[in-house]
Amino acid sequence: MNENKLEDSKGFAALLRLVRPKQWIKNGFIFLPLFFGGALLHTDALLAGLITFFAYSFAASSIYCFNDIYDVEADRRHPVKCHRPIASGAVSIKQAYGLMFLMFALSMGVCSLLGSWETMGIVIFYWLLNLGYCAKFKQYAIIDVCIVAF
Repeated sequence: MNENKLEDSKGFAALLRLVRPKQWIKNGFIFLPLFFGGALLHTDALLAGLITFFAYSFAASSIYCFNDIYDVEADRRHPVKCHRPIASGAVSIKQAYGLMFLMFALSMGVCSLLGSWETMGIVIFYWLLNLGYCAKFKQYAIIDVCIVAF
């Protein structure tokens, strides 16, 4: 039974690595308008910022899953990326798709707490743009630069 717990914890750790929560720190830019607008200590604004942060972070995690699914063969040949959860075989492609859709559903669920169609639209636009980027746009230098700058 201890062996099953160990395997479960390794599986969970691989799934957690796939969603890359360490990358979420970059999403802290969401709080900049609150800071510069002097609203960082206003409870309502801070709560809206936190909800937006998590909605955006879950969407980003969904994209990380898709990117690793899409690039799995290239990642397997790469000396560093071969250790990523899908490329190494720690997470199956089917599991990764499930996690991808779960992360996007969490993003939309959290976003719906705001009651803001504008914020939800921005998160969906970000998600679709990045799906396109992972699948095709990054192959074109000018489009790649524009999307990364955006």
